[in-house]
Amino acid sequence: MNSLNAGWGESAGALNYSAPCEPLPTSYRPVLFPGDIRVRNCARKWTGNRTRAAMLFFIGLILGLGFSSRLRAAESAPSEAQVKAAFLLNFPKYVEWPATAFSQTNSPIVVAILDADSVASEFSSMSKGRMVDGRPIRFQRITSLEQCRGCHILFVGSGQTRKLPDLLPRLREWNILMVGESDDFLSVGGMINLALRERQVVLEVNLDSIRAGGLKVSSKLLALAAVKGGKK
Repeated sequence: MNSLNAGWGESAGALNYSAPCEPLPTSYRPVLFPGDIRVRNCARKWTGNRTRAAMLFFIGLILGLGFSSRLRAAESAPSEAQVKAAFLLNFPKYVEWPATAFSQTNSPIVVAILDADSVASEFSSMSKGRMVDGRPIRFQRITSLEQCRGCHILFVGSGQTRKLPDLLPRLREWNILMVGESDDFLSVGGMINLALRERQVVLEVNLDSIRAGGLKVSSKLLALAAVKGGKK
């Protein structure tokens, strides 16, 4: 568990996947648990109070990784792809879809990934056997935006962002949470962006776009994000 916790940072919705401390800048506030050896090694090297919302969210992210033997054995911090996959796996805990988005109370939450092979590979592994509120998580790899009807979360690789505006009305009508990774993703109508800023995966949210899609987002998630548009 130490190797998992070591590289996760918490700062304005950012997850740091770079190498752990030695030394840590004062703005770096890693998520560490009691008994973790890095609590003792790094205790004097970081400052700042963790909010309750941030702790709940990051604990969920860590648990969401599933503690696979491959990750437990890894000495390095989680990769960028692992961090993004963990976000996707945990978003259903903090997003509310309209009842019409599911045909039954136990219908799966379908997560589609387009043009992001490394994230898709990590998510496929992490999501096996996962459930959220009695709904199984189902992974779907797609090759075009047109194939995402019936999914609940869509992750769009940076190379496909330019195609988003053409399908935006339909995607909103289908109540799909649109997640991306490019600098202009929110400006073209995306909902959540997992942006890379100074070696950190940062959470950015377009609240107006989320509401236009008929979705609701927990205040716990918004507390960690840079929010654009609307009021929390």
